[in-house]
Amino acid sequence: MALTQASTVASASASKLGIDCHKAKSEVEREICRNPEFLALDRNIATTYAKVLKAVPASDVSAL
Repeated sequence: MALTQASTVASASASKLGIDCHKAKSEVEREICRNPEFLALDRNIATTYAKVLKAVPASDVSAL
């Protein structure tokens, strides 16, 4: 059950498609938000991660 909840939370986070630039705090996050290419790459990573979370068994989610 805990793994299912972890998967749900992780999926919800990934579904936001990357960094929320309105809440960017670190210098790295702000730099990603300033650079359209970096922002597109970040969203691509988040989208891919969400797909992976859906594809792997719940028992393997904690390894990600």
